[in-house]
Amino acid sequence: MSVGPKENSSASAADSNCANPKFGNRNRVQSYVTPALKAQLEREAEERTMSLSQLVEYIIKHRAVPDISARQNFLDLLRINADIARLGNLFDEALKDPVQMHHHIEMRTLLHELRELQGVLKARAREIKL
Repeated sequence: MSVGPKENSSASAADSNCANPKFGNRNRVQSYVTPALKAQLEREAEERTMSLSQLVEYIIKHRAVPDISARQNFLDLLRINADIARLGNLFDEALKDPVQMHHHIEMRTLLHELRELQGVLKARAREIKL
């Protein structure tokens, strides 16, 4: 029979997570929920391409579930920006072609407009709350 204080094995397991570089400066928090709620949380996390931990942390910090459309809008803006960058690169290449000399003014104007549009897209992307 042991007379000393009883060691809490779950507390030491949680403390060991802090020392693990994989978790950084984070602590484990455990909760018990119904199977239906767990399934719902897992579904919502998967829809938002988040881990279950990230979703729960977001809900607690923001008191709301992240908007799926905001994330999709952000990704769409990134894709559009990448397409514009590729188009701009094609214009850059065309400007180097001596055969296209008679179109240089128009191409430079379009290239300038594409760069301005990229700036607008980047600003809009920064405004989206993920």
